[in-house]
Amino acid sequence: MQDDLLNSQDKLDAAAGSFADLLGHPGWLLLKNIIELNISVLTDRIIQGGESEEDMNRLRDKLQIHKDILATPANTIKQAKAVETEEPSFDPYEKPKLYRIDKPTA
Repeated sequence: MQDDLLNSQDKLDAAAGSFADLLGHPGWLLLKNIIELNISVLTDRIIQGGESEEDMNRLRDKLQIHKDILATPANTIKQAKAVETEEPSFDPYEKPKLYRIDKPTA
């Protein structure tokens, strides 16, 4: 889905600008604090254990989703800057680079 939303440089630049504005907004700061608290609770539950393997997997999935949400603005801004600063290559034998959006690792 993200490929359709950010499939051009203009869309990526617009998203990066919007996310840059969002990072200082009081609503984002509040949401970020709430998500960080949820991450802390999920991490504690995973460390404590005592739940079924299926429940533990769900907790791990939720933890990763929360981390992905927090990282989305910074990753999008970073991706837009990386594309802008790339130097053109004039090598006729160089293969074109393929870009993909990677999930942040925990």
